[in-house]
Amino acid sequence: HDEATSALVARDFSIAEILTRFSPGDFHPPLYYLMLDAWTSLAGFSEVAIRMLSVLYGVATIWMVYKIAQSLFTNHYSLITALLLATAPLHIYYSQEARMYALETLFATIVAYFVLKIIKTNRWVYYGGLIISSIFLIYTDYLPILFLLAIFIYLFVVARKHLVENYIPWLISFFTVFIFILLASLFCFN
Repeated sequence: HDEATSALVARDFSIAEILTRFSPGDFHPPLYYLMLDAWTSLAGFSEVAIRMLSVLYGVATIWMVYKIAQSLFTNHYSLITALLLATAPLHIYYSQEARMYALETLFATIVAYFVLKIIKTNRWVYYGGLIISSIFLIYTDYLPILFLLAIFIYLFVVARKHLVENYIPWLISFFTVFIFILLASLFCFN
């Protein structure tokens, strides 16, 4: 039923209708539906084409997990980590389903990647990546707001020194993402 909803939304609604007619009554924000709409205009509406978008997100997530592990461990452990995700039954399942869960997982791993890069290098470009990927994450599903809260707790407890020394870019990042959370709640719950 859920996959059929995704396919029908992509087929039957324009971008404006997804934003104004469908999203306010749905339980999920509109980003996945907008991306599926764009994808199906290129790939078509077959079952394989519709599900292929999630497959691509799942493969990209494996790559991001590899990159995260590479920044934490040696290449040997990075490959093992990527292999564990690539063979994880739930990851395989959700990477074949025409729903937003594979995209949500991809954005969550991108957020985690940027947090680690910021802690290691403190480059402004990574703050920008964190802000953009966090906004995309929020506009894909609402539950990851808890993931962002967990990131904040991690920074406060584990990386407190870094957080205190670089509080201005972190405040800008948190405030910007918070504004987009408010916009999402106003837009999708009106």
